[in-house]
Amino acid sequence: MPRDFATVVGNEAAVSALRSAVSGGRSAHSYLIAGSAGSGRKTLAVAFAAALFCRGGGALPCGECPQCRKVFAGQHPDLSWVRGTGETGTIKVDAIREARLAAYTLPNEADWKLCVVDGAEQMTEAAQNALLKILEEPPASAKFLLLCENPTKLLPTVRSRVISLRTTAPAHGDAVAFLTERCPDKSPVDIDAALRLSGGYLGGALALLSDDGALGDLDLAFEALDALSGTSLYDACKLLAAKAANRKCLLALLDAMGLVLRDVMLLRAGAKAASLTLSARARDISSLAMKLTNQSASNIMDKMASARAAVMQNASVPLTALNLFLQCWEEIH
Repeated sequence: MPRDFATVVGNEAAVSALRSAVSGGRSAHSYLIAGSAGSGRKTLAVAFAAALFCRGGGALPCGECPQCRKVFAGQHPDLSWVRGTGETGTIKVDAIREARLAAYTLPNEADWKLCVVDGAEQMTEAAQNALLKILEEPPASAKFLLLCENPTKLLPTVRSRVISLRTTAPAHGDAVAFLTERCPDKSPVDIDAALRLSGGYLGGALALLSDDGALGDLDLAFEALDALSGTSLYDACKLLAAKAANRKCLLALLDAMGLVLRDVMLLRAGAKAASLTLSARARDISSLAMKLTNQSASNIMDKMASARAAVMQNASVPLTALNLFLQCWEEIH
């Protein structure tokens, strides 16, 4: 789906600033867009790139010219992305040096070259200092766009060289309308829960509502916790082993179980059913809350976090899952 400024829901201030700068022919050589994961930073980056490169008429970007189409398809030769590598997602100095070298070559098709540093706070100090050199003396035909969650992790000297913008969550009604259109098979209850969990940000809500998202496995999470609080350890492990056959399935199950246990703890702490994230499942949550103590629920969440970390480090999924289920059983019983 094309991501021009017209498709951006919310983030009015950032959209206005970027659109005005490009339309007026006075875009700066470097920007920083800061905001939570799923808040629309990448959507804004793509829209800005399309507007910067657009050769169509009328409002920028037109969304139809060859330049726009290449940006939306991720195939524009003058748009580059720098992202972290490895488990930590670190952006090392060599990656920035390579981007800096590319910025000094002339554009292939557009009037500008744009380099997007995605996850800019993951740059090492050496990488930030390497970037600073080109931010201080940028080539005439190059622009940089930094995306990050926590700008305080950037060197003050880097922050001082960019125009900073922040993402904001859209109005609740606009967010509900957008998600209802994008996810027609999801219930209003699921959409509301996704928005609560994501802090109102659409990207995060869409991830939660996806087939791989935590909300997509809620029924399985309740089934798993019911089995673990039942009377047969064998039946519980047999059921759960079948449901967590690979890393993807296990991680999705852990996410969903985490949402349920969070509400269990809130309910036990005296929260009203209507205030729960999964308020539509308040009866099921209440049933679980009678079987768990605050301490057991907290301990299970800690063990789930350890299991997630182990799986992310390539531990055996079947063994990790079995060990987790045994530990959960012991906590409950």
